[in-house]
Amino acid sequence: MKKFFIALLAFALIAGNAFAEFSTGFWGRADFVPLQLKADGYTDDSDDSTTGAFSSIWGVTAELEGYFAWSGEKIGAVANFAFFTPAIAGLGYLWWKPIDQFKLDIGAARWAALRGPDTVDSFQGFTGLGVGDTEKIFPRFDTNTGNTPTKGGAILEITPIPNLFIGAAIVNGTRGALKDENGTEITPAPPVPELADVYKASQYAVGYNIDGIGLVRAGYFGTMAALPESIVAAFKLTAVEALGLDLGFTYSTNEAITDAKKNNILIGLAVNYSIGETGVVNFYTNAKFGGDGDVAGGEHPHLGVYLNPEINVGFANVGLGAGLETSLGADNSSKFGGDLYLAKAVGGSVIKGGLAVALAPDTAKPENLDITFSLPIQITASIW
Repeated sequence: MKKFFIALLAFALIAGNAFAEFSTGFWGRADFVPLQLKADGYTDDSDDSTTGAFSSIWGVTAELEGYFAWSGEKIGAVANFAFFTPAIAGLGYLWWKPIDQFKLDIGAARWAALRGPDTVDSFQGFTGLGVGDTEKIFPRFDTNTGNTPTKGGAILEITPIPNLFIGAAIVNGTRGALKDENGTEITPAPPVPELADVYKASQYAVGYNIDGIGLVRAGYFGTMAALPESIVAAFKLTAVEALGLDLGFTYSTNEAITDAKKNNILIGLAVNYSIGETGVVNFYTNAKFGGDGDVAGGEHPHLGVYLNPEINVGFANVGLGAGLETSLGADNSSKFGGDLYLAKAVGGSVIKGGLAVALAPDTAKPENLDITFSLPIQITASIW
């Protein structure tokens, strides 16, 4: 009987949307490191250890992402999937668009209309640095961020006039255990979120694109990768040809962060300058402050910088990356990294190989540096 109803539903969808459109797309990236050498800063100089390792930029050997989309006149569905060796994950959502100015997504959905720019795309992942994070300038709407115990929610995409974007991502919130009048926990499984918790954990933002000048946006993000419960503002400059500049400011109102004297203010800046067919220069920096590193459990101000020029030499592109991360006011906290690579476009794909170096304080003896050399090979392919 169950199979009968599933078949009947499928038939109804097809029959009721004879002119529905189907589309699909795929993106994949795989990293292979045939050689990785590490000099352990904990040992004496005369007895440094070296190890060979196979690794990758995310700790998995390959990733393949894709989607299948069905679009009717007013309603559609998107099924996303990701293969992370050796795991498989899948998310999806359904949407309803009754008019051009309004769209509702329900499920595990994202809307990147106001998101920060693409940033450094060198072999930075093998340098031990994590400076180039788009979400640290202005995050995307995402119903699948920080949701426990359930994932998903709804995104409202509102575009009442050209260039104006209004959005809200209502995510599944959480709360503590329910208690009776005697203080005994009566938590259901899973915990049911209170309405106030749901809206506190959700995301709201507005943006306006000023033609010939730039994109202004501001919002509140209860859940985001960089800092929770944050007020975020950003400006993307579009007035200068060949120059891309995006500046973002984040201020977290989360009491757990401020009470612990951790950094609750974040400033991110991404700059890229195109030199025509010659190449492009990428620069990214972010700074976190507002905490007090002299208090137990507190944090010193943190600064990260990364520069990545990439030049077209005819048969391929040559790129060079260099950067650092440091906690200002803290001893032996600085990390350095760099990479040199050759990237070759093959159809809609890119194959890249090179050298990456990471220098970081040893965890057991931070006054000494661990040095890691990697020889990564990477293939990126996409069909969108």
